[in-house]
Amino acid sequence: MVPLLLLSTLSESVDSAELPIKTIEVFATGTLPTTACYLKSAQAAKPDCQLYSIDGIERLQTEWSQGLPNHPAQAKQVALSYLQSLNPKRYRSLENAAKGLLKALEYGLDRYPAMVFDNRAVVYGVRDVEQASGYYRQWRSKVND
Repeated sequence: MVPLLLLSTLSESVDSAELPIKTIEVFATGTLPTTACYLKSAQAAKPDCQLYSIDGIERLQTEWSQGLPNHPAQAKQVALSYLQSLNPKRYRSLENAAKGLLKALEYGLDRYPAMVFDNRAVVYGVRDVEQASGYYRQWRSKVND
């Protein structure tokens, strides 16, 4: 399957196409590798990179829904016990998914994966940060010509 590549402007352009990438936000479904934000490009400072697994809430809900009792009161008790037993890692995962969904709504993202660069442009359909940053740099140089 060929990835869909779209660059959309999220805000006004800046003066120079030579500026380093400052921020990258990765929005994807499923499990994201911790290396998803690794950028090999030679730039002085590493960009601030945030990974959002936007289907984390849905995945947890599916997991917790399996085997729930049919009686509503009993199901409520089981669900409450699940919530009370959230470990810190699971809590952070849910928090990340919620933040990601809110940010995706703010940006108006309508498909995934999506990568937002410097709060101004989005690349859709690419899971590799290096490749997506290359598309962003090409776009930025054309916009600023």
